[in-house]
Amino acid sequence: MKISKAIAIFAAFVAALSFTLWANGGFHSGWSQTQIPEERVDEITGIEYVEYTEGFVPGLDFMVSAGLLVTCLLIIAGL
Repeated sequence: MKISKAIAIFAAFVAALSFTLWANGGFHSGWSQTQIPEERVDEITGIEYVEYTEGFVPGLDFMVSAGLLVTCLLIIAGL
């Protein structure tokens, strides 16, 4: 197997992995978030409020910068 073909296969794997991580996060089309907003209702007053919990939601920037940029660089390196 030529090294360029191996690099192309690895590039496809990186693209698929970054897409899968983005899809697993719910196809969030904004920036990546490190806090997840959750709407809650106060039991006594009935007022709704937002509470933030720690977590990571990959956004479209994660898909484009981490996934596709690395994929393009690998494809160019394999030419």
